[in-house]
Amino acid sequence: MPYLKGTATSFTDLVSKLCIWVANSSIHGSDIWEVVQNEDSPYGTIFKVPNVNSGDYFYIGLLPFDIITGTTYQEWFAENIYDIIVYNKKYLGLTNKDLDNVSVGASSVTVGNTTYSFTDLELFLNSSKNIFIGAFKQYQEGLKWWEQPGGIDRPVDSTQMNLTINGNNSSWNRPIMPPVGFPAIGMDYDNDSTFTFYAIKTRSTLYIVINNGEQWDCGGSGIFTPYQGSFEYALPAYAFGGTSGQITHGREIYNPYRNEQYGNLYDFSSKNPNLSHGIFTFPSGSKKNGDTAWTSQKSSSQFMIMLPDGQWKPIINYTETKGKISVGSGNYPTWYFVNNKPEQPEGIELYLRPTYSDLSGTQHILDSSQESYQLEELEIVQATDFNKNMLGKMINSWWCSSPIYRYGEITIGSKKYLILPSCYENRKFWIMHGATFLVDENSLTEQDKWLEKISKTMNVVLLLGDA
Repeated sequence: MPYLKGTATSFTDLVSKLCIWVANSSIHGSDIWEVVQNEDSPYGTIFKVPNVNSGDYFYIGLLPFDIITGTTYQEWFAENIYDIIVYNKKYLGLTNKDLDNVSVGASSVTVGNTTYSFTDLELFLNSSKNIFIGAFKQYQEGLKWWEQPGGIDRPVDSTQMNLTINGNNSSWNRPIMPPVGFPAIGMDYDNDSTFTFYAIKTRSTLYIVINNGEQWDCGGSGIFTPYQGSFEYALPAYAFGGTSGQITHGREIYNPYRNEQYGNLYDFSSKNPNLSHGIFTFPSGSKKNGDTAWTSQKSSSQFMIMLPDGQWKPIINYTETKGKISVGSGNYPTWYFVNNKPEQPEGIELYLRPTYSDLSGTQHILDSSQESYQLEELEIVQATDFNKNMLGKMINSWWCSSPIYRYGEITIGSKKYLILPSCYENRKFWIMHGATFLVDENSLTEQDKWLEKISKTMNVVLLLGDA
């Protein structure tokens, strides 16, 4: 199985090197991929890939895409204000015959004597450099990358944005811009350093690994091995990254009285400490506070799969919500919105085993070289109220027993592997705070031990080839 190791100065540089490599017949033989499109955003890069499950083809896409707070979302909103506000039935829902009465600005729409002014146009918490990853059923020339047929839909839920209607305060759900909803590998916008990368390819899968200052990240796309026949599961496609960017967000509002409001914003940078930024073997979604039932349609995850009916759904092992801390006395204490402890609520539709379970007690027996590990297959489970259905397993990737003494390239038996931590070792994906209402030292110590144990189990092993 061929793999490529090298360095890149940017995600655009990485994609350029991959385009040459995947189409090289002397390396891949009959397993070469066709590069049907390789352009700047918004069109991106599209590979035509054999579907070993059905004998036809599907498409894998890569899109380098920078996000700059204060600019990216605002420019998209202004350029698309007719489609996302004026014509959209979720908002104004006007038609062409109504346009004589309409005038628009960069952040406002006036319809007759009514002016809608949007006052907090921002979807992203931090600037970032990213490469978005997707899979598509078909390819059509001239379409933007995220418009290709059979791709991942944008999430339906976000935090609300403030607006005034003729000066009176109100709020609407914040429109989500593409390519948000697709998984990504992200890094800080001010990071200009050269990074090491690995690209691992089979006939129908691609894994991309980067090591940027000892911070590992991983993304990929392709098809998994279904347990159903090809007539039942024609395209068992997946796309995953190091982050979905999605973060549950809380804020205080006055409409007209002081209240709390929860929704989702996005952060693809390393400043995102949540499980939504982490290795795909521990995928995470967000659940709005106050939801009475878990609905995965409202969430994205860093690990998305296509179901047999052609719908894309998130795989979710954990969810995260926000908690509110009140500091001070009187009628208006200061509110702080902080992460609650990750949970596994009832009603999760798709999850990954064995990492859905607590694996902190699963340890291997080491030989004298400290390089003997137990590898467990990664299986996708579809759960309902009545039963659980095993959909299939990932190709050439595993969860690895702990402890791990060295990340990177390692030889196990006659094979060479790549072992990756969850972004960086011992990461604090949750920090205890006042919202736990715990003051007992023993309870606090136990929570800290739990965090450390779970963190050490977060890894993935990828096959590179023969040693």
